Amino acid sequence: WEQGWALMWSAYVRLLQGQPNAALRAGQEALAIFEKSDSPFGSAAAAGFSLAQTALLIGDIGTAKAYFLRGMQAAEEINYLLLLQRTYDGLGMVALMEKDPEQAQQFFLKSLRISQECGQTREMLASLLELANVHVALGNFDEALGLLAVVLNHPASDQSSLNTNRSESLRDAAEKLRAQIEPQLDSSRYRSAWETSREQRLADVVTQILG
Repeated sequence: WEQGWALMWSAYVRLLQGQPNAALRAGQEALAIFEKSDSPFGSAAAAGFSLAQTALLIGDIGTAKAYFLRGMQAAEEINYLLLLQRTYDGLGMVALMEKDPEQAQQFFLKSLRISQECGQTREMLASLLELANVHVALGNFDEALGLLAVVLNHPASDQSSLNTNRSESLRDAAEKLRAQIEPQLDSSRYRSAWETSREQRLADVVTQILG
């Protein structure tokens, strides 16, 4: 178990040093140890965090998806909510990359539900941002702008999400997406969507989305 975690940290260091292939090898060794020792906690972290994120960074979407799924299965065994949340976010991002916004939406909603149940304000905002990306992919610009208005007008949006693939603040990411949407709507539709949503409370919006 200790060797597995040492390899996990080694993978992290290798990644910081710009050696993704070495990071993958260390992560794979760690995963093999955790699976052999029947440690769902370690397996979830090695597959759903270390290996999946590394594969994403080197652009291997198929491998990243496979590791996210392995991490999700291990996390489900012990109801490891943090890793479930991370793997749902990762699988949602992969689905968007694969041009499957409907599937992405389902994963982001699962992540949002965990954030709501755990009272995580920052991560609820992050999920709204991801769902806004889904709406853009579907051509639902009014709905996307409405979610962005909630994010941009919330003080916690100055923070960054736990999702390591988005190092910028939630506010900066939301502003970039808002700027992309603005030319897609005429001025009256833009103002209507913005004004309707900007005063809404985060908790009420999340409750409405999750039904």
